[in-house]
Amino acid sequence: MIQKVRLINFVSHRDTSLELPHGLTAIIGRNGAGKTSILDAISYALFKQHSRGKDENLINRRAPSAQVQLQFSSNGSNYEITWMIELGRRARAILKDA
Repeated sequence: MIQKVRLINFVSHRDTSLELPHGLTAIIGRNGAGKTSILDAISYALFKQHSRGKDENLINRRAPSAQVQLQFSSNGSNYEITWMIELGRRARAILKDA
């Protein structure tokens, strides 16, 4: 279960943190508000897949790098994965027990 997601310089998000309560969560907002970016961040953190072509397209245009942090639980254990995406470099991930 996903517990928390944080986006730093990720597409239109400068620094956004969302805590997801147990159960069903709906993400609503106007066009261009960043809803798809949140889903891209979750998909990227878990599967390194997104809808924007190259990884560099995930970086906010005003920043040299982006970061996605995702806290989740699986089989009774808590984890945190952090992806760092930098222009001209391969993305790196750090997975740790939380």
